Order: sequence, then C-alpha cells, then structure tokens
Amino acid sequence: IERAKTSLCNESLRPLTKLRLLKISNVNLTNGVKHIPTDLRWLQWQGCSMEMLPHNLNLKKLAVLDLSYSKMSRVWQEHCFQRK
Repeated sequence: IERAKTSLCNESLRPLTKLRLLKISNVNLTNGVKHIPTDLRWLQWQGCSMEMLPHNLNLKKLAVLDLSYSKMSRVWQEHCFQRK
C-alpha cells in the first residue's frame, strides 16, 4: 500500500536555522533541499522519493540519517563527511 505524499515548500525551512532534529515522512520538498538547516544533527526522512541526495547538501554536523522506506539507491555521489 502506497502512502499519500505531502508537499512542503523548502522555503518554509529557511527560518529554522537552529533546528537540530527533522522528522518527516512521505514528504516531497518542492524546489529541492536547498534550505535544509545546516546544523541538523538528526534527519529522519521516511519515504523520501529522491534516488540520491544532492552532493551540495551541507550536513556536516549530521549524526543520524534515517532514510528508511525511501527510494534511495545511493546516498551521495562522493564523500561529504570528514573523519575527526
């Protein structure tokens, strides 16, 4: 059974600069992921319809990435995280 998708304008994320946890399910971000807050520590995006996250997505502080039930075949094209 396919769940209904909800659309969310990525501009609505722009003022949430201090957001640390983002949990969305079956949501399409219109105009891409341009305004996902860069200070996110936890991103849970179940049912993400993208096949790959954009390489320019700045999530260097991310500790948890949950893309369960998504259509991801590959998360990133290249390494985006630096080891400490």
